[in-house]
Amino acid sequence: LINLIIILILQYFYEILAIWLTNVELHRTDKTYEASLTIKMFLFQFVNYYASIFYIALIKPLIIYKPTYLDRHSKAFRFEECDVSGCVWELSIQLIIIMIGKQLISNIWEFYFSKLWNMCRKRITFRHTVRQINERNAKMKKLDEQILTINLKRSYEEDFLLQTFELTTLFYEYLEIILQFGFVTFFCLSFPLAPLFAFINNIFEIRIDALKVVKEFRRPVARRAMGIGTWN
Repeated sequence: LINLIIILILQYFYEILAIWLTNVELHRTDKTYEASLTIKMFLFQFVNYYASIFYIALIKPLIIYKPTYLDRHSKAFRFEECDVSGCVWELSIQLIIIMIGKQLISNIWEFYFSKLWNMCRKRITFRHTVRQINERNAKMKKLDEQILTINLKRSYEEDFLLQTFELTTLFYEYLEIILQFGFVTFFCLSFPLAPLFAFINNIFEIRIDALKVVKEFRRPVARRAMGIGTWN
């Protein structure tokens, strides 16, 4: 659990570092900018999420069970030691905590953060706009009671108060799916239920992303593209 918390904290700093490095490069087009950011972000997150798991699966058994290691260190000073059957059990527990914990935290964060962010934007950034809209609606209600059956808020006014659909909005969705795919393909033998949890997560992910894009973001501007970029 502590490892998961450290991973999530480092993820935040890695994102800032990747965006800063990409901005320093001064790319001429959005396509090259997105490709460069994708490579940096994926490499950072790959090391961040998989380093501890690869260590337990590949490196730790070689270090612990060397005869020279057992000779030099007494049992009292062995800070790391696997079970008699091997490190598979520890690997499974670590994978369960990181994979399922990341899925739960990501879904909760995506669902509630957008709502809280829009509420704060309406109360702080667009408080004057919201007050003007409410005053206009109050005047229209006084003019005619039949107007109550009509939606007083115009669609473009509601969209204006929502978050902007940025170039990298879908980037984090692709990154999350790629990391999940890595958990399933790399470590399925140590955690056979990983595909099942990935399937359940994808079902919730589809609905959460749909609600987020439809209700919490402005209408995106269409752009012509040959594919999904570096993720192809």
